[in-house]
Amino acid sequence: MQNPEQISSVSGFETILLARSEDKPVYPKEIMGRLQGAYNTQIPLTIFIPWGARANGDMTQYESNALSYIYDFSQGLRSRNIPNIPLIMPADVYATEINTMNCLSTNRYFTQIENAARQMGFDTKRWSDIRAENMDRYTELTYWNSEQMIWRWFPKAQWYRSILPASMERNTSDNRSAASSAFNYLRERLCEARITEEQYRPIKYSLVSKEKDDTLDGELPRLYVLPRPLRFPWLQ
Repeated sequence: MQNPEQISSVSGFETILLARSEDKPVYPKEIMGRLQGAYNTQIPLTIFIPWGARANGDMTQYESNALSYIYDFSQGLRSRNIPNIPLIMPADVYATEINTMNCLSTNRYFTQIENAARQMGFDTKRWSDIRAENMDRYTELTYWNSEQMIWRWFPKAQWYRSILPASMERNTSDNRSAASSAFNYLRERLCEARITEEQYRPIKYSLVSKEKDDTLDGELPRLYVLPRPLRFPWLQ
């Protein structure tokens, strides 16, 4: 049985967490349960942070500021005896396979992010590596996340309002390839969320807007505590 001291320690943090949230957490009960589990077992909780690519550029102060906020969040948990490990996930597949960004500049940028993250004591693993380690599961999920199933789950209005315009900005070819890129993005995000949840049982620390995560992140518990001006640091 959990003793009252353990419960009150994590519960007290809930008030602070809600006060600092820019948007409401998603699955807050699961978030608190995972924090409580890490507190009770002293097994580090994974704080999952997907990271997008900067087009033809190097790391800037925006990225450094975002990493500092993540560090402070992690340390805040540790100060309450909640062990955790931030895991930065460079989203390389989205950049080079789906949005056809330059591979060399993308790799250079992600290497800079990884080096900075490791200096802060964070773990890093690119989505391509996580995917390769779970290829059987990924293949199974891509079968279920077929185009037919995607169209059932996502109204066409949402497709053209949010996903397709973002894809077209990153592709110089015709609308057909942009639409294909948009579909591949949706499918990849769905697979990423499911595999990450199954492998890490994390809390996601999102660096983007809540609207961009809705539906695509499935059952991933997620937080929105990064200040709005720092969101999408790779686009600033």
